[in-house]
Amino acid sequence: MGMTILLGLFAIGIVIGMPVALALGVAALATFFFEGLPTLIAFQRIGSGISAFSLLAIPFFIFAGELMLHGGIANRLVQFATALVGSRRGGLGIVNVFSSMLFGGISGSAVADTSALGSILIPVMKKEGYRADYAVNVTVTSSIAGIMIPPSHNMILYAVAAGGGISISKLFMAGLVPGIIMCLLLGLATWLVAIKHGYPSVPFPGWRVVGVTAIRAIPGFFTAVIIVGGVLSGIFTVTESGAIGVAYALIITGIVYRVSQSGGLCCCGQAIG
Repeated sequence: MGMTILLGLFAIGIVIGMPVALALGVAALATFFFEGLPTLIAFQRIGSGISAFSLLAIPFFIFAGELMLHGGIANRLVQFATALVGSRRGGLGIVNVFSSMLFGGISGSAVADTSALGSILIPVMKKEGYRADYAVNVTVTSSIAGIMIPPSHNMILYAVAAGGGISISKLFMAGLVPGIIMCLLLGLATWLVAIKHGYPSVPFPGWRVVGVTAIRAIPGFFTAVIIVGGVLSGIFTVTESGAIGVAYALIITGIVYRVSQSGGLCCCGQAIG
């Protein structure tokens, strides 16, 4: 009966639109009351569960992703990806996958990836003649790169849940190559579907534009290098690398990029701004 109350109240909370954390808390407290357990234990367990130092890395990575979105880093990554591979058949779909691979290496979150890149690429893909379901499916599917490619929130949670006996750095290293292979295969599938449906390509802007967009994207991409490289090299802990990555992203967006939101993709998919 206690399990029924726990799962039932949680499901009801989700259905009526209650935040997940609040639904979990209400369901757990109701179960504690039903089982006659001291509520003090519940709050003690909640406190001990969220006091893990490694978990602080997750909000840092999410904040870094938000800085990328609103500070212009994500836009510049998309511009570089578009200039490099956008001229292929269904190029914007490949750009979506490639951008997700780059973005996932900074935010570590599939949700942040979908939110950031979806708001940029889905309207452009629809405008260029791609079906809405194709644009949405490519965005959602490619966003799982944030789960595999470091820094991954799921790997951090797994390491913490395992009691600290598993190295987060080794988990990151283990997810890097499979994540890249997964994105390459997703790009191949995106290209094949684009050929089947006859989706358009955009003109190749020239290697000069590729070089310019690469130079613009490099400072932002170094956010991922700092976060992932700091952990893999052992220079920083996961939490320290997240904090330093956020500080670096703040400097890049506030000083180098001047928090510009005017840049984007023109109707032909070429980089501007």
